[in-house]
Amino acid sequence: MQDFVDAAGIDARLCGWVEEHPTLLLERDAIAAIGALRGRGSPILALDERGAIVIVQRLYSDDAPAAIGEALAEAARIDSMPFAELDDLARRLDGTGGRGLRAIYHDAFLAARPDAERALERIAFNSRQRVVFVATAFTAQCERTLRYLRFACGADAYAVQINVYGPPAELTIETRLVVGFDGLPKVPSPGGASAWPRRPAPQPLDTAAVVEAAVRLLRTTPRDDTNSGDLLAA
Repeated sequence: MQDFVDAAGIDARLCGWVEEHPTLLLERDAIAAIGALRGRGSPILALDERGAIVIVQRLYSDDAPAAIGEALAEAARIDSMPFAELDDLARRLDGTGGRGLRAIYHDAFLAARPDAERALERIAFNSRQRVVFVATAFTAQCERTLRYLRFACGADAYAVQINVYGPPAELTIETRLVVGFDGLPKVPSPGGASAWPRRPAPQPLDTAAVVEAAVRLLRTTPRDDTNSGDLLAA
């Protein structure tokens, strides 16, 4: 089928799609969209069911290093925010109707529960930050970089490929998780069965070092010409 939705159209509607389909990007986790921070290609803020902040960042072929750095820097900024400041930020974003984090979370995840108020009190908002990078295609170079961020640097990062097909009235949205969740390769165990390699113990994330590493890898890794399509047709 022909793709009738251009990049600008995806940008304009991505936040709405996430709001309408909570498991669109991370099929194992429902997320509730809060709103976009700025204009074209800017991060979208969302919440997951555990109260973590999810930062959804679109990637373009012409500015991938800057976009990855911006998303990680945004995660660090949000990590440093007290609840009141983050709650105020949410209230000021377009589409929230002035609702704060608790109201957005309640409406998305607890509206049908009789114990909603008690359940809401147990949610630790912004206890961690997750970064979801979205593109219509990831080069091998970019995928290697995001795997490095996740498995070597400890960033809770994901890469989701998204494609949209069909006329506006009958859109088909396809997503594929490229990096994230069980993305570690299996290795032989002494008993002959497969086993997952042990993850390193969590370490404090040096965001500045992660941003520097990401930009350095993207700029210096030899280009893979067999998979050199644009991250996203701008």
